[in-house]
Amino acid sequence: MCKNVKYSKQVFNMLEAIYVHFSMPSKNKKLQDMQKLLNIKICTFSQISDTRWVCRYKNCKAVIDNFKSVINILNKEVEDNNDRDVSRAIGILSCVQKGSFIIHLHFISYVLNIINILSKQLQNDNSKIVEIRVKSI
Repeated sequence: MCKNVKYSKQVFNMLEAIYVHFSMPSKNKKLQDMQKLLNIKICTFSQISDTRWVCRYKNCKAVIDNFKSVINILNKEVEDNNDRDVSRAIGILSCVQKGSFIIHLHFISYVLNIINILSKQLQNDNSKIVEIRVKSI
């Protein structure tokens, strides 16, 4: 369903691009160093899955929490202009700095957080929802 909504598709495509960019060991090391420098909890980005919505929520949260780190690293890569991935860094940077991306990222994160909480509740063995549903039958 999200693939049919223009802005959600753009956000998820950008999350995937960020994952691919920072999945390289050298770029991941830069990310971890920047997180330490900015006193941000160290985390990594994971691959987007079509079926595991928790991955999407965690990636949204990771990008929001590490936004400053991501921007700083990408800006540095563009300034240094010394590797073949600079065009990807420019593309990611131009997209993630748009107001529409930031707004949609936060909105999608909010919705996915609700879905994540509901999913965890439904998986809980002591779930009252399941008990109520079974009793009503």
